Formats: sequence, C-alpha cells, structure tokens
Amino acid sequence: MIRKLLLHLSQYSLGSLLTAVAGLVSFPFLTRIFSVSDYGLMNLVSATLTALVAVGKFGLQHSVVRFGSSIHGGSAERNGEEVVSTVVLGMAAMGTLVAVVWLAVVPHLTLVWSGDARLRILLGLVSALVVIQVVDSALTNLLRAQQRSGFLTTYQVVKKYVGLGLMIAALLLIRRDLYVFYSAQIALEAAGALVLGVVLFRKGSGLPRPTLAGFSMPLLKEMLRYGVPMMLGWELSGIILSLGDRYVIQTLLGPGPLGSYAAAYNLCQYVEVVLLTPWSLAIMPIYVRLWEEGGEGPTRTFLERSLHYYILLGIPVVAGMAAVGPELLTVLASDKYRSGASIIPAVVAGLVFGGAVPIVGAGVFIQKRTWLVARSVFLCALLNLGLNVVWVPAFGIRGAAIATLVAYAALLGLMMRTGSKQLPIRMPWGVVVRASGAAAVMLAVVTPLELGGSLGNVAIRVATGVLTYLLLIVLLDRTARDGLAALMTRATRDSL
Repeated sequence: MIRKLLLHLSQYSLGSLLTAVAGLVSFPFLTRIFSVSDYGLMNLVSATLTALVAVGKFGLQHSVVRFGSSIHGGSAERNGEEVVSTVVLGMAAMGTLVAVVWLAVVPHLTLVWSGDARLRILLGLVSALVVIQVVDSALTNLLRAQQRSGFLTTYQVVKKYVGLGLMIAALLLIRRDLYVFYSAQIALEAAGALVLGVVLFRKGSGLPRPTLAGFSMPLLKEMLRYGVPMMLGWELSGIILSLGDRYVIQTLLGPGPLGSYAAAYNLCQYVEVVLLTPWSLAIMPIYVRLWEEGGEGPTRTFLERSLHYYILLGIPVVAGMAAVGPELLTVLASDKYRSGASIIPAVVAGLVFGGAVPIVGAGVFIQKRTWLVARSVFLCALLNLGLNVVWVPAFGIRGAAIATLVAYAALLGLMMRTGSKQLPIRMPWGVVVRASGAAAVMLAVVTPLELGGSLGNVAIRVATGVLTYLLLIVLLDRTARDGLAALMTRATRDSL
C-alpha cells in the first residue's frame, strides 16, 4: 500500500506542482496589475466564494470519497448508477439552492467590510460560480473515489493553464478590473465542468450516466448524515479557520494591510499545494479501502509510516520558508507587499500542522464519526477568530499569523486525541527531534548565504538547503535511508 500511496502521491504531486507553477505565474501578475487594496478586496470576495461553495456542497464531496471507495472495494450494497446519479443531481440541486438564496441576500447586505461599492456587485457575480464549482466538485470527487488520480490531475492542470491564459488575456485586452477577472473565471469554470461531464460520462467510459431514475433519496440522506458534519466542521469551520482572519483584518485595519497579508498567505498556500496537499488527496481513499480489506493492523502500519514521511517533509518546509520566504515574496509580488513577509514562518507552520490532521485523525474518518471532526474544527475556528480579534489590534497582521499557528496546533492536538480513541496512531517523536535538528542546521547554514540579489539569494539558499537537509536526514533516519535506497533501486531498474 505504501507503493500505491507513492504512485498516487507522485501523480497528485505532479499536478499540484504544475498547478502551483501556474499560480506562481498569476501571483506576480495579479499583485502588480492590481493595487494592494484591490488585491485585498479580491481575496475577500474569493474567501466569500469559498465559504458559499462549501455550503452548497453540503459535505457530499466527502461522502463521494467515503461511499465511492466502499463500492470500489466491493463491500457496498449500492450500485454505481445510484451513487453517481444521487451525487451529481443532488449536489447540483443544492448548489443552485444556495446560489438563489445568496442572490436574494446580496442586495440587502450592508457593506461592513469596505466602503467600495463594487463589493456588492462582485458578491452577486460569484453566485454563478457557486453552482458551477459545486457540480465540478461532484465530478472530480467521483474520479478521486475511483483512484483515477492521473485523469483527475490532467483535468485540473489543463483547466488551470487554460484559465491562466484566459485571465491574462481578459485583463490585458479588455479591462484591468475585478469585474473582468471574475467574468473570465465564470466562463472558464463553466466550460471546464461541461467538458469534464462529457468526457466522464461518454459511452464506454466505465462510469454510468446520472439519471433521474437512478437518483435515490435514501442514499442522499445517508450521504448527508456523513457529509453535513464534515461540511459544518471539517470544511466550513475549516474555511473560517483559514480565511476568517481576512474579515477581521479588513474590519479593523482596512484593505491595504489585508492585501499585504493575503499576498504573503497566498505564497504560503502555493507551497502547501505543492508539498502538503497531495498527501491528503492520496492517502484517504487508500486507508479507507485498506481498512475494509485488511482491517486495523495493516491500516495502522500504513498510517504510521505515512506520518513518518510527512514529518520528514513538513519540518524542513517550515525552516526553508523562514529562510527564503521574505525575499521570495518581494521577487514574486513586488516590494509593495514586503510588510507581509513577517507572517510567513507562522503561517507555513500552521499549514504543516493542518496537513497532518487526515493522518492522525484517520480513525474518525474511517468510523464515519464526522461530528467529532466538526466539533474539533469548529472549536479551533472560534479560537482563531477570538485570537484575531484580540491580537490584530495589538500586533497587526503578525497577530493574525500567530493566531493561525496556535489554532492549527490546537486542531492537530484535538484530532490526535480523538483519532487515537478510534484507531491509535503513534506519534514518532524521535523523528520529530531528528527532522527538527537537521532543519535547524540547514537553516543556520543557508541564512548567511547571499549572491547580491533577492532571486539569487533564494536560488542558492534553496539548493544548499535541500542538499544539506537530505544529507543530514539520511544519516540520522533509517526510514529515510531505506526510502532513498528503494528509490535508487527502482530508478536503476527502470533505466535498464
């Protein structure tokens, strides 16, 4: 199963890397073409869209993976047409309902976060994106449940790059404003979901087409029982946990500081997409199926080894971003966002903590006790908002970053405690110590290195840091040595 994890992980990682590259192209373009205040406003609208889409999905995307994996494993009583029809039609209807309600609410909104009159129009525009993205989520999670990571990765990468070209062309050739930006996004998302639906349900694809006759209300209710707590806790509360600080900063400090904070936070999320997100995408379908086929023993072994590798990766990511993050931000976003650089180490550390949650809390997901996830994430979201209200006036955007770190650390602790009651996963503290020591040495080695310019400094520090850490961790950690030996053996065999 570790080999299967690495296969799916490599496919998701490649897709995440290519997606992040596209993001790194759009990131400097958008930060330069928009003012700091407009960039902050764009992030506020995008955060609202993210929350609305989460509500519109009602957690059913999580049910797709959980129930779809069961069917794939042969242990479910539901047939494929029933699942596909219920997922696609149910999610489409719910997304439409949320969009209609939102359109009715928007005209009555008081512009609490900004005196900019454009905000109300932009918030109305995103209602179309709610429906489209909910349907897209239904389709992509059907692929994920079937473990068709290659196809899913190809679709996401192609859509990302086509969207990048469309967005740049629209802003340069039509008009450089947020209306054009979101209109281009609507066109892209609609075309992408349509094409994916046609390809996914074409004759001979192996996946049944959704039909009204195949729709099952009892199955929908069963999926909602699993998914709604995930939506309220794991997703919606998670969005508040990760994006709620935007509203506090906007309210207390204004769009300028919000723009600087959002730029630095977005940079951290690009790192997360490349290095951390592939783990959560690849690991859950595997351990759910492994549990059903092999039981507790093999599942625990798989999860503990996965956590070992995650720690070996996550800790140097934090140290590396502490070393290169500030200069990388000015290279990519321009010097006008420099004030946001101070938040990078704390935000990256928080994201690393959050990325470990699907591993240490695996027992909760396997046992379908998603209300425990909801409770944990909800409590940490409240903690984050409360700390933001107290610390942002006192410490500015750095207070928001520290609040993020504390909240994610609390979430990891809660999920470790809760998950251990369902499926005990040992925390490899020795690995934490070894990885932290190697990362500290790496940080001490690379920090003084300079080549006379920000881009050169980033390049020399990244190259030296990777080599230093790899050398140290291979010397210190047996699992790292075994993993490297296996990779070298496989590379040698493939080259013959």
